[in-house]
Amino acid sequence: MEHERAFGHLQTLDQTAPLVIRAPDLDSTNLLKNLDELRKMQIDLAMEHLALGSVPAERVSLLDMEQDEDSSRRYKRNAERFAKKEADVNSLMIRLEELSEAM
Repeated sequence: MEHERAFGHLQTLDQTAPLVIRAPDLDSTNLLKNLDELRKMQIDLAMEHLALGSVPAERVSLLDMEQDEDSSRRYKRNAERFAKKEADVNSLMIRLEELSEAM
């Protein structure tokens, strides 16, 4: 309903606005399509960001640290987790840059 009202308003502006005010090659249909694409990109970005925060952090107790696992193995596991999180954040930053460029 809101889309239809906004579209009707933009069509009226397209028809009545002087040519100087109109954006070149951008009619209301294209404008709404572009805005819809931006909205979809924002939603995708937000969902990816929320997914990053929902990855459960592993809790390590002193009992866990005293078991057989040596420090080099824990270090390797933590380094792998850090690398994964770094890649996830970098992916998020790339998508944010794409959204910024699209705007």
